[in-house]
Amino acid sequence: EARYRRVFESAGAAALCIAFALGALPGFLDHAAGHLSPDHQDPLLNLYLMKWGAHQWGLGLADVWNANFFFPTHGALAMGDHLLGPALVLRAITVLGAGAILAYNLILLGALAASPFTLHLLLRRLGCTWGASLVAALGWGFAAVRISHISHVQLLIALWIPPLLWCFDRLLEEATWTRAAALCLLYWLHLS
Repeated sequence: EARYRRVFESAGAAALCIAFALGALPGFLDHAAGHLSPDHQDPLLNLYLMKWGAHQWGLGLADVWNANFFFPTHGALAMGDHLLGPALVLRAITVLGAGAILAYNLILLGALAASPFTLHLLLRRLGCTWGASLVAALGWGFAAVRISHISHVQLLIALWIPPLLWCFDRLLEEATWTRAAALCLLYWLHLS
């Protein structure tokens, strides 16, 4: 019974995080498939970088750093955010049949919702009550400083930070190869 209660509480927290994310993106449901959220400036560059990365994932990352801008400079992608992790997600979403704009908007929505949700799960794991962990997670996830960066998806994708910190704490508590591997995996996901 306690397990089902935890699942129900986590589903409720996830739904609240998604609702708050939708609230931070006015009109999202009306234009998600045809217009970049929230504007056409930095999101357009980020979408380009993700599409380049998605293309390169399909080629096995053979020429990933030589994106076709700043010609004739080689390694141009190394001069900024590579967004290879989100590019892999974009590739997966577009393979399922969605357009690139819808895929980008879903990644943005996911970044806004998943970051506070993973913090909520971490705080629950550390012993905080459901309400306290949810208030803290929503306070962090939708703080003015994060919402002011809504055009910069790379700054909003922080969903790996809470479990990364938890794994680091667990590794400091007892150093095992399993915990070290989990920490390395989460660190790699965060860097991607």
